[in-house]
Amino acid sequence: MAACGPLLLAACASDGGSSSSSGVREDSAEPGVASPAATEAPAATAAGKGIQAGWMDYRPAKKANQVNSLTLVGASTEAGRLIASGRARMDGGKVVDDRTAADLVEAFESEGFSRFALRRSPNEPIPGAIASVWLDRGNGPETLFFTAGARQNPKTEALPDVYDHLKKLVFTVHQATPGSMVVTGEGWSGDDMFRRNAEGRGR
Repeated sequence: MAACGPLLLAACASDGGSSSSSGVREDSAEPGVASPAATEAPAATAAGKGIQAGWMDYRPAKKANQVNSLTLVGASTEAGRLIASGRARMDGGKVVDDRTAADLVEAFESEGFSRFALRRSPNEPIPGAIASVWLDRGNGPETLFFTAGARQNPKTEALPDVYDHLKKLVFTVHQATPGSMVVTGEGWSGDDMFRRNAEGRGR
């Protein structure tokens, strides 16, 4: 397991970490199986720039205001700056510093995330997906989808363990990160701010 910063220390104590490949497969007919073609992450990853990560559950909520997604937003992202300044909010979203963001990438890789991740948005689940953990290094989301029966497939038998460890990691960091977490059912409220910024740049 890679060295972890203070915020990730407790989560990094999980056993059963797996070695990983250095890249993420493109979406294809067989979900959750790593491709031999590696895609290098941008150099900015090392400094924690532009990084977001999270967890999402696709099952219907069983009670009002039940949280079905958590997001960790790097402080250097535009979304992170908007949330930190109080100009936007995100249900289940919290802003982490760049060191923690970089540690998240390292921990995801150490657990074996890239062995099973697809280059696909967590908002576009594959058929049969129950839940997912995802990572965006600044060049688009990569998502590990947890599906029923993954344990029975020799190619994905380790996937449930990787998913479980990363879900616990996201929960641990989210709980340890100060800041508000709203549950309004309205999702991300920063779209208007992004739109205004884009319009201003276009003039």
